[in-house]
Amino acid sequence: ETSNMTDIHLLGIRHHGPGSCRNILQELERIRPDLILLEGPAEAEALMPFVSAGQMKPPVALLGYQPDAPQNAVFYPFADFSPEWQALRYALRENVTLRFFDLPLAHSLAFEAERKDGNEPVEADGESWWNMNIEQRRDGSGIFEAVKEAVIALREALPEHTSRRNLVREAWMRRMIRAAQKEPFERIAVICGAWHVP
Repeated sequence: ETSNMTDIHLLGIRHHGPGSCRNILQELERIRPDLILLEGPAEAEALMPFVSAGQMKPPVALLGYQPDAPQNAVFYPFADFSPEWQALRYALRENVTLRFFDLPLAHSLAFEAERKDGNEPVEADGESWWNMNIEQRRDGSGIFEAVKEAVIALREALPEHTSRRNLVREAWMRRMIRAAQKEPFERIAVICGAWHVP
């Protein structure tokens, strides 16, 4: 009897982290996924033709805003050392399907308006720890499993640091992963901020 289970690889990153960028590239080469799910709104997929044509060179950014209230905006920057940018380039180079799997912009903008009213808690700050243990680490083997274990412990210890917005985003991301598992993909790489991995 053969199993048709899909291998899911959860790759927690720091957005725009050079160490995370290096680790992502190594892990994608090791996994050889046939689908990459990348944190970001579905609307960002419209960028793909520009990235593939080589017309777009980082630094670049995606700006989503509410037309009748342009001050309500979300910003997604990409630098050459962004793990997200390199995942895009990898997908195009290797002809791998890539989908952005975060909340659509309409939902993100609604939460952004709420946050600006002062109703959202701030995420935990682990910059020093992350720099020392992830970004500056030369050996990337086992790094994503270590990140997952560390963030699970952090989230259990600091439940107040996971905002309602992030809980909704994570529910959406899980839904997108489950939908992808029903398709004929064998190896799915899920690339998202480390905080979302658990």
